[in-house]
Amino acid sequence: MPIISLPEPDASLESSLRDAAEGRAWLANQTQVQPLRMLRALLKEIKAIDHCVSVPATRLELLDVLRPAVIQAQAGVAIRYAHKPLPLLRDEQEVFEQARDLWHALAIAYLRPIPLLPQQLVHQALHRGAVALRETLHSHFVAGIEVRPDFLCLLYDILITAEAQGLQRNRMADPDYPQLSQSTIAGDVTWSFLLVLSDPYRFSQAQFNVANRVFSRWCELASFQAEPSQDRHAKTISLAKWLGEDVVAEGKPQWLDVRPVVRKIRQRVDALQAGETPESLKLGRELTPAGCIRLMRELDHILRPQPKPLGDILDCDTVDLVFGNENLYLLLAGKPLLDHALSAQSSHISHDRLALFGFDNAANRIDHVKDECAPAEMWTVEDQWILRAAPDGGQVVAPLLVGIRPKGEESPQLAILIGLRQTNDGWLAANVRRLPSPPASALQKVAAVLPGVQAARQPLFLLPDDEAAGLSASICLPTGSGLRQGSLLALEESPVEHIRLGEVIERGSNFVRFAYGRT
Repeated sequence: MPIISLPEPDASLESSLRDAAEGRAWLANQTQVQPLRMLRALLKEIKAIDHCVSVPATRLELLDVLRPAVIQAQAGVAIRYAHKPLPLLRDEQEVFEQARDLWHALAIAYLRPIPLLPQQLVHQALHRGAVALRETLHSHFVAGIEVRPDFLCLLYDILITAEAQGLQRNRMADPDYPQLSQSTIAGDVTWSFLLVLSDPYRFSQAQFNVANRVFSRWCELASFQAEPSQDRHAKTISLAKWLGEDVVAEGKPQWLDVRPVVRKIRQRVDALQAGETPESLKLGRELTPAGCIRLMRELDHILRPQPKPLGDILDCDTVDLVFGNENLYLLLAGKPLLDHALSAQSSHISHDRLALFGFDNAANRIDHVKDECAPAEMWTVEDQWILRAAPDGGQVVAPLLVGIRPKGEESPQLAILIGLRQTNDGWLAANVRRLPSPPASALQKVAAVLPGVQAARQPLFLLPDDEAAGLSASICLPTGSGLRQGSLLALEESPVEHIRLGEVIERGSNFVRFAYGRT
């Protein structure tokens, strides 16, 4: 049997639990309505069990007793770190690390006694370990934190061990995940690798949920191979790119054939174009039919031996990114959105200033030089990546509409910040996809909520036709505007005065991009 490389157990921990009965009694005395406290208690106890409980069958029974409580606690704390702006705050980072460590500790505790187990229990231990590692990766993806390479290597070790025992395609029911029916070790490992190959950091929360759902259903269709297929229509992806040449074993699985999965994806695109709804195709209700079609096509392009890199390659060493709709308006219009003149309510203050200083507000003097340059953050450019030290700026949540402040005689541009992740060495890494140029700013008046208060002006951003993507002219609106397909807009300071919104092209954390037509 191949040897699974595992970290040494923590010899400083002692567990009071010796069998399943003691585990049930321990759980009965815990406060399970406080998920974070329960998670911390489970993490300490499972690490101690990994060191203290040496009887293999007893260990598996004890871990199976604790496993439902682990799943419940993880579901309760995920909201504290999942889909948050990056970099995570200190409390969010600590909760994420504890959640990640609990899944990882559970996987290690299941895998350690495998050399001493009979084959039937080997199957159970490998299956439980593969599921726990899949959840470990999932916690990384939803937190936006880069996955450690040793997690993928451990998944590969599980696959090789299962293959050596002839267990990789044996089905097993999981009582703690009844919605998944019966699954195999190869299927669970494939599910994890499909998510890794698709680069889940590029997706919005809704897109990630749909992609994760389809991979959970179709992961059993893919297969691992020792050699690449010679069929010119084959879609075999090398695992060495993700695991390293020194990890992938000769004569062992080195390639993942995803052609059946891609076929399913294309069938869903055809069905959606024929009028089927995402719900009827079991894709969920998070995305519209058009959004599902775009996601399925993106997955089709990703799951290829040589996928197109995400984002554009910038021909510079650094790039100045502008954040926030008001700053984007300043970047494009060359003037601030808000009028800084004093209101009538402060006229007595204005008179006092005139009497004392001879002028009202220094910012309004004709000889005062105003800085009309939009504030920006400098990010370092490396190939198609842009990087910034995590503490060197504000929090960011992607996909995000940003501006690229020009250098020299260049014109300003708008772009989408995508693929954002926090690396293990403390950097934020992302890609940018430039939008069609030249962009134009516009304003829309928003009715005041209170009487006597001046109506606010909401910035909008117009984009020309995108011939490369086959898209007509579009407009980016702030999220929460309440507008939808078919809405009529009257614009100010715009090259287009009246428009009707078309379908939603894409959504981000601070924008919704619509197609539009003139009226």
